[in-house]
Amino acid sequence: MLLLVACTGDGATNEGLSLGTLSAEPDVAFPTVFAVSWEDSLEGVDRFVEYGREGEEFTRRTHVLDGPSGRVIGLTGGQSWTLRAVAESADGARVESESLTVEVEAAPSGLPRFVEQSASAARGNDLQALTFVSVIQDGNAWLAALDENGEYAWWHESEKHRDIDAVHLSADGAGLVFTHFGPSGDDAGIGYVRFDGTETSYTPAPGGHHDAVQRADGTLYYIGSEITEDAVLEDGPSTDVSTDTILRISPGASAPEQLFGFPQGYPYPLWRPCTHFDQEKAGGGHDFSHTNSVMIDEAAGELLFMSKNLDSLTAIDLETGEFLWQIGGRYSDYSDVAGDNPADDAGAWQVDGPNATWWSHGHMSDYWGEGMLVFDNGYHHLKLVSRVVEYRIDHDARTLEKVQEWESPAGAFSPVLGDAQRLPNGNRLLAYMLEGRVTEVTTDGDVVWDAVLELGAGVGRITHVPDVYAGLAKAARRR
Repeated sequence: MLLLVACTGDGATNEGLSLGTLSAEPDVAFPTVFAVSWEDSLEGVDRFVEYGREGEEFTRRTHVLDGPSGRVIGLTGGQSWTLRAVAESADGARVESESLTVEVEAAPSGLPRFVEQSASAARGNDLQALTFVSVIQDGNAWLAALDENGEYAWWHESEKHRDIDAVHLSADGAGLVFTHFGPSGDDAGIGYVRFDGTETSYTPAPGGHHDAVQRADGTLYYIGSEITEDAVLEDGPSTDVSTDTILRISPGASAPEQLFGFPQGYPYPLWRPCTHFDQEKAGGGHDFSHTNSVMIDEAAGELLFMSKNLDSLTAIDLETGEFLWQIGGRYSDYSDVAGDNPADDAGAWQVDGPNATWWSHGHMSDYWGEGMLVFDNGYHHLKLVSRVVEYRIDHDARTLEKVQEWESPAGAFSPVLGDAQRLPNGNRLLAYMLEGRVTEVTTDGDVVWDAVLELGAGVGRITHVPDVYAGLAKAARRR
């Protein structure tokens, strides 16, 4: 049979040969993931499964499988899909199984749906991609993936009604790392799930809040809280202050270790940054830093975190936790190229200027050394509208430059969460929490896709995965 496959020459299908009968069963926990298998005795060929919606072409395919079995990921819920197995020789000759049509379970009724508002043909959909979002509603949360039409192709419900504030690609690229923070800090943890549903895990993260990321070596970094009692502020009075820490959990470790903390690791004194300081946090103490975002720059050896109340992005050494630099806020080491800088005093939170450069109490998850995207929630702006701002960073000159900004399409203020991410096609993907809105825009500001959740639900962080099989293929090669 192998000789017959090799002798077809031009890559045409071998009509006289076929693979064994293809079977497919949905995963119990992830019903849009199907375990597939068939029988064949071919050698020296690549095996994969190609698939498409019923009545369409076979527009998608899995990675190359180890043998005549594997998993198909992200079949949109509530639809019929057609699958077939393929064996392909090095010269492109193919042997195919008979096609099999499967019915995919619809998304649960408790998962709020996205309603597409607009879509442009100029968007250029990548059918191998999925966009993962955290969907947050009163009393529950979901981790879910949207297909090219904004329909659910994967979902994972929160355990014990913990919030899922943040979601990132895992270090191995084969799944997701996400925060699983409940009403009690003792109930906090970091979840991991593989795209194919074959592995899930939970790492306790006591006191954790807002965000967590994973380094290439598997180390987890997350934001924690601590109380500094009777802290002396710069203007004299002392009070209990709630500050943040950066903690890490190395693979195999039984407990986290602190990498950085306010005030001991911060080279500046504590002060009352703005009126939000006056709000006492649930655990006690006035709210000083309110750190909400954490990122890793492996190449530079830096860990970066954004502190909402300080309007600052801070970099620390990834190994030692040593403070390195800060962009934004009262003690910014970087200035605006247009000269639009906040005052260097207790009123530095008043960031509005002629160039509208600086953000006011933002969130972020996309930093790439020479630039960053900030979701500017906009608490203290004169114009109370949330926006996303893209910046260019010159670390040598210590300057920041506003490149582009995109206001909320609805002109709305979103006081919590929010996210923005670059896409492989050059566009930007924006998420507005309280609007429950996910929008794709061009760098010229044109909206090419827009979808909004049903009333009563919000969208947290977002992670666009260009090919959900790419990380699984790498993991298979490492075995």
